[in-house]
Amino acid sequence: MRGFITFVLAAAFVLAVFSIYGAAKTEDSAAQVQKLEKKYYFEMDVKRAIGEGVRQGAAEAEAEFAKCAAEGNCKKGLSEYMREKIGERISTLALYLEGDRDWDIALWCGKTSGDELEGIALRGNPATAMCVQCKSAKEGCGGFVDVDFARRVVRLQKGDVFLGTGEISAIGFGAAEKNGEVYFESYFPPWLEIKY
Repeated sequence: MRGFITFVLAAAFVLAVFSIYGAAKTEDSAAQVQKLEKKYYFEMDVKRAIGEGVRQGAAEAEAEFAKCAAEGNCKKGLSEYMREKIGERISTLALYLEGDRDWDIALWCGKTSGDELEGIALRGNPATAMCVQCKSAKEGCGGFVDVDFARRVVRLQKGDVFLGTGEISAIGFGAAEKNGEVYFESYFPPWLEIKY
């Protein structure tokens, strides 16, 4: 009888240990899910803000060009107006995001390759790492946009990243949570089009 009670107590102890371990693993999984969710929503908010800035910049450029064309005193073409206004909007957003309390973030633009874009995170803090030929978006990224006037869309990249053979112009950003738990880099895929 004593052996049976010892067996039952040992089994109960083992079951309790596994239950506690399972609960701890569940808490770790829940914390990981929260981190991924936080990263996802922050990334989408930044992309949405950039997209809205691009839309506003394009609309402002069209209005300015229409006004100067009506007056007959345009000193540059519509594409130059577009790149200038979109670049200004992205620069303003880059300056604004630097003041974020919870994240270190850096918007950038420049010429790169698909392979280099994939390796940016390996260079350390994504909030300061960027492609070799890139510059801060604060300096202006208007030259890195592709405008399709017929379809009224803007792409924040030139070239084809999926071929991996050539150079592309891209706009992206890196972010690191200030407590150091979440960090990532992101860029706009070549198929993403922003309607204005």
